[in-house]
Formats: sequence, C-alpha cells, structure tokens
Amino acid sequence: MSAPVFVDAHVLVTCWDAGRPRRQAAAARWEAALWRSRRGRVSAAVLNELFLTLTGLDPGLPVAEARAQVRDYWRWRPVTASLELVERAWSLQARYALDHRQAQVAAAALIAGCEHLLSDDFRDGQDLFGLVVVDPYAHAPEELGLS
Repeated sequence: MSAPVFVDAHVLVTCWDAGRPRRQAAAARWEAALWRSRRGRVSAAVLNELFLTLTGLDPGLPVAEARAQVRDYWRWRPVTASLELVERAWSLQARYALDHRQAQVAAAALIAGCEHLLSDDFRDGQDLFGLVVVDPYAHAPEELGLS
C-alpha cells in the first residue's frame, strides 16, 4: 500500500461548495479516490474546522447531518492534539515561516506518516521536511497513483 495522503479542511469543504462547480468537482474526485484507496488522512483540528464551516454555510447543514459527515472521516484515522504535534508545528513554523494553522496541518500530516498534503493553502510542490504539498485543483488523483 502506498503512503497515506493528508487532506486539509478547505479541500473537504470545497466538496460542498456548489458555488464553485469546477473546484467542487476536483475536490470530489480527490475525496472519492482517497475513499477507494483508503489512503485519506485528517486531523481532529481539520474535522473541527470542517464541522464549523459546514454548519456555518448559508445555508448551512443541520447539525446532525454535519456531525454524520464528520463521523464518516473518523475512518481516516484522525491525528489528535498532542505535545508532539505542538513541537512539530513549532519546528515547521520556524523553518518554513508558516502561520500556526498551516504548521499544525503539516505537523499532523507528518505524524500520520503522509508523504503528500492535499491543500491549496500552501505553495504547490512545497517540500516540508519530506511532506510534499499537492494543489488539488492543479493535479489529478492519478498523479499520486490514485484512481
């Protein structure tokens, strides 16, 4: 099995963004490929952000439906908050001049054993201690061996 792929909250939220159909379709392709391959990974912070965004949309999802959506991603083995996560985030923040949120996302991806981070919040192709950023709107899942 190939290495898991960490998915940022913005990508998951875009799966619900009907106002941007091309981006929504690209995000949905990635999500489907990650479900099929069982290579998707997230963090508890990503899931919290997803929940807050889904319930805050206009119109937002009902709380029960948003909770059900978030619970589905529990199968993606969320990384939880830990002292290791904080320390790694600080290292990433210092080395790569990331903001705190970005550093926490990247640290969680590294802890999860991921080689790729699916996000448009970083520079496409950026290497963060061996974790490579992939912009989901510039690349297809097949480029990472996903179908």
